[in-house]
Amino acid sequence: MNSKLNISKISLILMFIVVGIFAAIIGYFFRQTIMQHETQKHEIRLIVYAPKSFISSFGPGEEIKKNFEKTCGCTVDYVDMGGAQTAIDKMKLDPTRRVDVVLGVDLLDLENVSKSIPTQEVMLPNENFRKEVHTMVFPRYVPYDWSPMGFVYRRGEVKPFKSLAEFLKMAPAKSLVLEDPGLSSAGLEWLYWIFRTQTNVRGALQSLRRVTETVAPTWSMAYGLFKSGQAKIAFSYLTSLVYHWQVEKDHRYQFMPFQEGQPAQIEYAFVPDSCWDCATAKDFVRDLLTVQNQKLLAEKNFMYPVIAGVPLSGAFRDLPKVKVLGREGLGKFAHKQNELIQAWQNF
Repeated sequence: MNSKLNISKISLILMFIVVGIFAAIIGYFFRQTIMQHETQKHEIRLIVYAPKSFISSFGPGEEIKKNFEKTCGCTVDYVDMGGAQTAIDKMKLDPTRRVDVVLGVDLLDLENVSKSIPTQEVMLPNENFRKEVHTMVFPRYVPYDWSPMGFVYRRGEVKPFKSLAEFLKMAPAKSLVLEDPGLSSAGLEWLYWIFRTQTNVRGALQSLRRVTETVAPTWSMAYGLFKSGQAKIAFSYLTSLVYHWQVEKDHRYQFMPFQEGQPAQIEYAFVPDSCWDCATAKDFVRDLLTVQNQKLLAEKNFMYPVIAGVPLSGAFRDLPKVKVLGREGLGKFAHKQNELIQAWQNF
């Protein structure tokens, strides 16, 4: 009798041991699955090409990155692309280059991009875009900030002019710093400005060369030269004044509104087909349009938001009202662009 009871006890103990071992094995594999899932989440790494002004310590990039990483289960790595033209050229030369998002591409760059770089469509919610940009939103190219452009100067160093024609004729020689239109989207904007408003384009380019002291490869470099006093005038953004007035408390910096009107840069984001985690890349682009990030872009990128209803500081409200040129003739400009750049370089 006792032997039978002992055998039953031993069997029961063995059963508990087997069940325990089985439970431990199941638990181990469950934990491993969870850990592997978490590891995979953190292995999502977005490569984002961005302008230097966006990713600098004073720009909005770092805060936008941190906010996005809190919810995406990913890591965002910015790459300083230099000028937009440089980034586009790199991608054209190596179509397999790992890039998930490209920021800072101007409307004038889109013709070039659409012909040479396959891109993904980004579905957007029904955003309330501002009237200045609502006709400039495309399925594959998403605007995220904008500003009129023209000549910024320091009061007391040069007198302001009332028209571009007058400026080209009467501005002091070697007083202006410009961006290279072959490398910089800002450079393309002033070239388009000349093309749209001046009857004799080549003559206007020659006059502009007389006024120009330096041509820099990027806006950041050009504006740095202007701020250091190596030029008295810079081709820049109307919203550059917000930085000087609000951050530096320096109201010497002013903008020249011209009768012909001003070009306006709209900065776009797009997701190329070479993206590795395309869904997360598209989420990043959509995230730029939240009120929180639109306010960040205004405050730290010193550009107008593209979404209506974003609260802005008083410095934005104090900016001079300017006439903004329409975007007529973009196709014709795109066709003539390389020829105009060559003409400019030859003067």
